[in-house]
Amino acid sequence: MPTSPESNKNWHHSILLYSFILISFLSIAGIRFFYEETIDDLEKRLQNQRVRLSVSEQIVFNIKKIESLLFQMAPAANSASYRRYTNQIIETVDLLHHHIDVLQNGGVVRRIFNLNVSGIDQYESASTYKPDQKTDSPIIEVIELLPFVDRIKEKTRTVVTLLEQRDRCAENRDACAQEAMRSVRNFYKELPPFFYRLAENANRHNLKSLLRMEDLQNELTNKKQQLFNLHLLLIVLVIIFSSFVTIVFLRRINLAQLDAETARLKAEEANLAKTRFLATMSHEIRTPMNGILGMVQILEDDELTPTQRRDSLRVIRNSGNTLMQLLNDILDLSKVEAGKVRIHPVPSSPTQLVSSTVALYTDMAHVKGIDIKASSDFSSLLRYNLDDDRIRQMIGNLISNAIKFTEFGEVRVHASLIVGQDRSQFLEFSVEDTGVGIPNDYQDVLFKRFMQVDDSRTRRYDGSGLGLYIVGQFAQIMGGMVGFKSTFGQGSRFWFRIPADEVKVEEFVARDKTPDTGDTPVKRLAGHILVAEDNPINRVIIDAMLKRMGLSTRLVEDAQLAFDVYTASEEFDCILMDVSMPRMSGLESTLKIREWERKNQQPHCPIIAITANAYNEDRQACLDAGMDDFVAKPIILKQLSALLVKFLGVRNSRLNRQV
Repeated sequence: MPTSPESNKNWHHSILLYSFILISFLSIAGIRFFYEETIDDLEKRLQNQRVRLSVSEQIVFNIKKIESLLFQMAPAANSASYRRYTNQIIETVDLLHHHIDVLQNGGVVRRIFNLNVSGIDQYESASTYKPDQKTDSPIIEVIELLPFVDRIKEKTRTVVTLLEQRDRCAENRDACAQEAMRSVRNFYKELPPFFYRLAENANRHNLKSLLRMEDLQNELTNKKQQLFNLHLLLIVLVIIFSSFVTIVFLRRINLAQLDAETARLKAEEANLAKTRFLATMSHEIRTPMNGILGMVQILEDDELTPTQRRDSLRVIRNSGNTLMQLLNDILDLSKVEAGKVRIHPVPSSPTQLVSSTVALYTDMAHVKGIDIKASSDFSSLLRYNLDDDRIRQMIGNLISNAIKFTEFGEVRVHASLIVGQDRSQFLEFSVEDTGVGIPNDYQDVLFKRFMQVDDSRTRRYDGSGLGLYIVGQFAQIMGGMVGFKSTFGQGSRFWFRIPADEVKVEEFVARDKTPDTGDTPVKRLAGHILVAEDNPINRVIIDAMLKRMGLSTRLVEDAQLAFDVYTASEEFDCILMDVSMPRMSGLESTLKIREWERKNQQPHCPIIAITANAYNEDRQACLDAGMDDFVAKPIILKQLSALLVKFLGVRNSRLNRQV
């Protein structure tokens, strides 16, 4: 179902907005993924930093513990106590070595917690530390701890030796007792600065770990807040998007309903117009058919006078012409609707086109008692590239309407050159009458298909209502336009304009294409004619026409038989070939005949096409197949005679007389 331009515009805007929202969602999803990855990484680093801080705290604790154990060894008075303290110090030093190694290289740290005062119930936890190669710089404080830690064992052995020596001197009351006590006091005087330096390095490392953990905690908090804000923004966008989609879809539904309603109204209008058109066509066809069938019944009366017979034949001929015009209009309509109208411009004189077309309608105008005049602003030598058949048909449609709707006065046909504001030039063909004019209420529908000014049962004027529509379509196909000006009760002026494409005099050889007005007499001819026509009635009619001209005939009912008969021993002076036949078309048969003539070096036999399609493209198809000319159905005796004279010539001047 076609949609309105406004609906298409809204659809394009919707696509753009949907794309923008989709890109926004994808961007937000990507940012959210980035934030989640960052937060996850920060949480891991924060946990790692907690382990590092815990290890640092254990290092500080163990240093203090070792210092305490060393001072607790002084009051002890036996070797067993010294060994016990020494073992505890060595275990603690080993633990310090392990913690320092973990800080440098990573590893698992275990801690034991007493669940009661007695220490019977304990809880052990294990944590893994992995140094961050990107952010954790080499731990200078830890590196400085190692020499001090390594000296703790040495100092422990030294103090044990000094204490044991003190105890032996005191026990033996030797003179060395005072010296031993002095050595012990000197050792313990050196011990606090040692552990102060050791504790200072450990505490500095512990402080850095604590500050780093606080930084990570703040960064993690900020990232979580940003992620929360992003979620909030996403919720707002979802709400906005949902609201917009709802609005857009409601608008599209409304537009679709409006388009559907418009299409329904147009379809109903078209169906109503078609119904009126069919009713009109039924009337238009029955009227000339009644004239034909009625006159045929009258002609069956043997008592008619020659004058009565001529009058009856004139009615039959006029009724047939009316039917032919009606069929041409319907054929033109079908070609326009199917987009198969082709324009074939040839150098033509606008002046001759107007005058020759007016000549065809002079008798019709005089019968009604009105004058018809032709005029032109062009010299008869000027030529323009025009499809003269179409132009003549368009002028004829306008003239026919003008005569139909004019009761008295005159019809004026004029050709002129119109120059636009952009200096573009157009040929204008106009038909002006002094007829009844067109009411304002009907002026908008004049160039629409299936439309008539008066399509009621009591209408005064006959016609199919296709003439103006065909004129408008032909003008549009030629790149032009149509228009009119009418005053009800005073008359109308209809015109069509097409682009002016002038042909220079030296580019063509002037030629008159003035149509046959019916004055050319029928000639008596001599010759033998092969007629290929599948319809038996048409064969009888063509045979009668040819015999009236004095020609002998051979009749066949299809194109294959025509080829077989022609290539046999019988000789023919001309072939009349129907184009559309069963088994084989006339075009195919012509191609075979021309091929046979070339192979057998036979003289060229004129072939005249008989066809119901009388347009330039149909003529060209016949010529391309090898035919020499064509005559359109229904066949006019004088036109057929003129063609045969062209190809056969007058065999015997004594036979030249009018039939």
